[in-house]
Amino acid sequence: MAFVGGYDVDIFVSYSLRNDRLRLGGDPWVQRLVKELETQLQNLLPGEDEIGIFYAGRGDLKYGEPVAKCVDMAKKSAIFLIIGSPRYLASWPTRELGAFTSTSGGDSRVFLAELLPLRKGQAYPITIDDPLRLEFHSRTVRGSAQPFEQTVGEFNVRLIDLANNMAERLETLREIGRRSTTSRPANPNFRCVLIARATDDLQARNEELATYLEQFDVPVLLADPDMESQEFRTEFEALLDRAAVVVQLLGPSRTPRPATMPEGFDGFQSAAALVHKSSQLLQWRDLGTDLETIVDAQHHALLSGPRVAEMGFEDFKKLVVTRATEPAPQPPPPPGSSYVFIDADKIDALRARQIFERGKNKNRAVMLRNFDSDEPKDLRANYLSCDRVAVVHEKSQGSWLNSQLQLFLRLQAKRKLQTAWYVDLCPAPPKTGDDLAVAYHRLEVVESADGSIDELCEKLFP
Repeated sequence: MAFVGGYDVDIFVSYSLRNDRLRLGGDPWVQRLVKELETQLQNLLPGEDEIGIFYAGRGDLKYGEPVAKCVDMAKKSAIFLIIGSPRYLASWPTRELGAFTSTSGGDSRVFLAELLPLRKGQAYPITIDDPLRLEFHSRTVRGSAQPFEQTVGEFNVRLIDLANNMAERLETLREIGRRSTTSRPANPNFRCVLIARATDDLQARNEELATYLEQFDVPVLLADPDMESQEFRTEFEALLDRAAVVVQLLGPSRTPRPATMPEGFDGFQSAAALVHKSSQLLQWRDLGTDLETIVDAQHHALLSGPRVAEMGFEDFKKLVVTRATEPAPQPPPPPGSSYVFIDADKIDALRARQIFERGKNKNRAVMLRNFDSDEPKDLRANYLSCDRVAVVHEKSQGSWLNSQLQLFLRLQAKRKLQTAWYVDLCPAPPKTGDDLAVAYHRLEVVESADGSIDELCEKLFP
């Protein structure tokens, strides 16, 4: 059983049979590497699950079975390990590599243990960069390549690096699979967070952030870390339409820059999020990032951008939760609207100010009656200009309320646009003798028996 759920094996070892005939310390070279790698991974990874490695040289491909079985198993593997050499490119295993990348969606799960460097004019079918590429050879005094003997220190050092890099990737893949089967429904009232594709060294933090957000029921989308550039461009733009917040983690390394995406995955995602009409971009870099060491001008500009937060990762995770769970920005007033006018008698000034503050906190245009002035023309001007009126009636007399409504009805004929009126009755129902003696098709009475202004404010400041 594989350590990573959803795959038949964790690691598929792809190599040329001729390379396994090489003996530099007793056992066949590839066989010894696989044996030591398996031991290292069992010590590094948590739990009791065995690490599933497919290696044809130890009998995983039974006698008489078609070699095509290797191609099938490559498609069902979480990680693909190439034992690189000039001979590898001239042999059957390149078909195994093609089968793996056709289902994995990219090359970020392909590791290379290079037994011997390629000859001039040779190249691997895909690009494999650090930390996924490790050389297991040195140079003689005359410059010739020589594979590491398996009993010397250099072999063990590279093997440990390879095992640690693979362990990190296996844990990430396992967490992705586990989260997809155990995650609980997100809160539809929270803003959806899209976590942008990051470099390999930050992928684990992407997963950590996603898990953290899901603890707060925040809906999360993760950009695919393996997809090729052209397909990724289309997929990411589609994800932007579903997200309200885009989070991008940045580090000293830059993402790949394939020919079809010369700005790199990081540059593309940043630019796409900035121009999207409804997404807010949050970028992060660690406190320990030394910008003086970043020699790539494009990556330096990205790291030093005005939206990049330089802070501890735990604080940044809390910031993302805050952005995701805060109320969504209110839509602007409809065309032709002006502002909300709040009218009240002096005795109800306190309640009127509470409603005014609620509108101000929502960044809406709102005006409160001037209680220090009884100038009738100011009141009439507001009645004529605003698009919503709230008349507060808590402690004032019913006669005052009726006089305000009568004034409004007289002025309404002079307006080009009809005004929505809301009468705030608190407490409800009104006192005997103070009944509202007016009817108007755009007038709504909002009663509040408990003194709350919530219902009224939802109507005034939608």
